[in-house]
Amino acid sequence: MNTTTTQQQQQRLVKILLCLVVAVSCALMFVRAPEAQAQQVPAPDTAIAQFEGADEADSLPLASPISDVLEGYAPINQAIPGLGNLPVPPQLMPVIGAVGAIIVVILAMVGLNKGGGSSENAGGISTPNKGSQKFSGTIRDMSGYQFAKAYPKKMANPPYAGQRVLFLELDKPSSITADQSGNLGKYRTDTTTMIRLGRSSGGKLKSAYLGRNGEHVTITVNPKICMWPSDTAAPLGAPNCKI
Repeated sequence: MNTTTTQQQQQRLVKILLCLVVAVSCALMFVRAPEAQAQQVPAPDTAIAQFEGADEADSLPLASPISDVLEGYAPINQAIPGLGNLPVPPQLMPVIGAVGAIIVVILAMVGLNKGGGSSENAGGISTPNKGSQKFSGTIRDMSGYQFAKAYPKKMANPPYAGQRVLFLELDKPSSITADQSGNLGKYRTDTTTMIRLGRSSGGKLKSAYLGRNGEHVTITVNPKICMWPSDTAAPLGAPNCKI
């Protein structure tokens, strides 16, 4: 297990613990509400004195305003007019608290699952997609001199004898997720019009697409075999997929 994976697991654990703390705090707040309400119930003698001729049961409150629970939460009362006057039986407070805690945990877990899934918006850092990515385009297999003449803006360095540039010119700009050279494990999703193919080892290019210049193909690649460059190799800025 690499350092990046360990850090991601630690961050995930911290988020889960924070969610549980919030959920428990929410539940305790509502569970304590009936206890606080019980302390505010007037004694029988006082109730009788206030409501002459009324039974003791009639003097006891059947429900407490939810504003007592939301006391100190002015933004909530302002956002939902009339919420503070809504009567809520004390017996339902623990239920409301438990439901609220469950909702908090569910929403938090859904967010965590999304955060650990596939790629994010273009240009963002992400983890690799499950499955593979498909791209359609035309194979270009040319010398460095040919490439410099045809795509001068994609050639950062002067061409040299024996140089070979093999890439897939996409039918349209496409989003691709790939690892990052110099920052392995930090996958990035961005848009490109070219995908460099093959791998150069010992000055010799190796690829299943060599010698197929001009062919229109559809390739299937996994983000783990593709990499955003940290150098100025041609095509400039294009991700390289080792196929």
